[in-house]
Amino acid sequence: MSKRMLVVAGLVVLVGVAAGAAVVASRDAEDRSCERGGLERDSGDGKLVVVRRDLPDQGSIIDRARYYACDTASGRRVELDEVVSNEGDIESTATFSVVADRWVVQQVDSTGPEIDSSTSSPVIILRDGRTGDWLHDNQSCEEEMTGYKVLSSGHLAVACDRLLLYAPADGPGEKLAPPGAEVRDLSVDEDGRTLRWTERRDGERVDESHRVD
Repeated sequence: MSKRMLVVAGLVVLVGVAAGAAVVASRDAEDRSCERGGLERDSGDGKLVVVRRDLPDQGSIIDRARYYACDTASGRRVELDEVVSNEGDIESTATFSVVADRWVVQQVDSTGPEIDSSTSSPVIILRDGRTGDWLHDNQSCEEEMTGYKVLSSGHLAVACDRLLLYAPADGPGEKLAPPGAEVRDLSVDEDGRTLRWTERRDGERVDESHRVD
């Protein structure tokens, strides 16, 4: 075979390899599904969803899964948490929900021999769905939690006798109702920014509200 033929053959091989690589790259670029790679949709049906990947058991640690927030337009995923449903005598159930296509709420309910289900409250964790960052939780509650709400602005309201409001940025939280107020009926208006509740004052229940700008 002449040198010219060898050069031509080499070019054909290179072009073929390049074309094959381009096809693979094109397929990867087109596959923006949040479920790519075998993940399963957990919650959400808008611009931001939560997907999960089931993980193999490790000894007494079973029913493990890793959760991600995913932008449905770009397919970009960020890790949220790894959840273990069963570890020894403790059984946990994690529920994820999406608020305003931005914020991810993780609620963890646990049961076990040393957990009093009549007085224990679920753990509430608020995360930024764009970064996966842990923003706030309800662990500052000293009393049993009677409700929580997440506003479209990313504020977390937690009712546990008193009422606390946490902004997305770090901070101690704003006290909307004092201890002893017995806050109940926590809700958010359709605008996503007006919080409403009832509290006990002078022996009577009164309606209160607070708008976040």
